[in-house]
Amino acid sequence: MQNNFELRDPYLYLKLSEPQASNEDATSNLDQFCAEMQELRKKYKIPNVVILACVNYLDDNVVKQTLHTMSCGDSDMVFPMLVAALKAEHKKLQVEDQAQQKEEDGSV
Repeated sequence: MQNNFELRDPYLYLKLSEPQASNEDATSNLDQFCAEMQELRKKYKIPNVVILACVNYLDDNVVKQTLHTMSCGDSDMVFPMLVAALKAEHKKLQVEDQAQQKEEDGSV
């Protein structure tokens, strides 16, 4: 089955996907990102935030990834927010799959 993943800005995505020099650099940048996000949370009065980020880095000339999570606010909201996000992404994939299937069947 074909993935219907569509990038809004593929050139930016490619640039951001370039691996960082090391895991330490990637982790440091993620930490800085999260610190800035905490300030934005205050500025825009957003009580609950959950971030899941993945960054590429080089390890002995091999591209690897590090996954980083952060949450701010009511810790009891983290799981329900992640579940809601997962359900929304799953629903998008189902809709895209159904549209693709109709297209392949010629019923569009």
